[in-house]
Amino acid sequence: MAFITSSNSLLVGSDYDFYNNIQFGNSNKETFDAFIPNTALSPTGAVFYFLGGGFTSGDKNDIYDDDDEVLLITNCIDNDIAFFSFNYDLMESEVEINGVIASLESAKLGTQFVSYYKTFFNIDITKIVFRGGSAGAGISLWLGHQNTYAIPADPNYILREFVKPVAVIANIPQATYDLQRWEDDVFSAMNYDLSLDYDTNEGSRVLLHRFYGISNFAEFEDASLEPYRLSVNMISIIETQSPVDTRINSYNTFHNKLVNNTVPDINHSPYHGELLRDKLILAGVEVRSNVLGLSGNNLGKESELDYIFRKLI
Repeated sequence: MAFITSSNSLLVGSDYDFYNNIQFGNSNKETFDAFIPNTALSPTGAVFYFLGGGFTSGDKNDIYDDDDEVLLITNCIDNDIAFFSFNYDLMESEVEINGVIASLESAKLGTQFVSYYKTFFNIDITKIVFRGGSAGAGISLWLGHQNTYAIPADPNYILREFVKPVAVIANIPQATYDLQRWEDDVFSAMNYDLSLDYDTNEGSRVLLHRFYGISNFAEFEDASLEPYRLSVNMISIIETQSPVDTRINSYNTFHNKLVNNTVPDINHSPYHGELLRDKLILAGVEVRSNVLGLSGNNLGKESELDYIFRKLI
């Protein structure tokens, strides 16, 4: 298959081909953009970027309005690193049936699609960095630390593909999408109680219902949901599979006291980054981290772009 380049002047002065809204799945949302350097003589490394937005909003184009993001993409292209920006299926804002796994699986399919067409895009699939913020960070962690997600004998050859990144960049991440682990691990120091949060706060009820396609807390506690919860638990994946080097930046405001039985800005608390950092250190991989208000920060003077260069060049 050949894809058609689109006109694009986003990266001023850079020599690249731009592929816009390449469809990789059945949903209209399952699309990506690709910035491919023209100066590379051999297959290049690449950054796979996944958008944030709580799995309910956002678009791959949003970063093009951010001058810092455009500068990062430009510097990647000028140093022969390709850049892919992915959309993926989002959850319904009101009644969600499938839960967060549908968004994760959709993003996974995007990586498999690009891997299948790696020769066309002139990328070296062994030199990839997964990158994202918030929900996009969660996707990067969920995909990046798995042993494999290829289905070797599948009749759809795209599903036989697997992308193992050399590193993951997780900005304001969630540590896991098994929300019970938020009580047991992420916020244990604060005596956070998931059921109390659920009973007290409408937003917390909506989040839990949406994440698992359920309608009450009893369904969440039912043993039949445990395999699903395990399947979206990035901490368990880190503990039991093949984690890779990771850069974590949990820079949102630090809160160490509950307010109305919940954690302010609970999805982006630095406690998520702290737990991820500690689990990854135990796993023996390189961790660079900033967890605002907590100890062990070691990003130093190495910028996110410098980190990408160090991993891919």
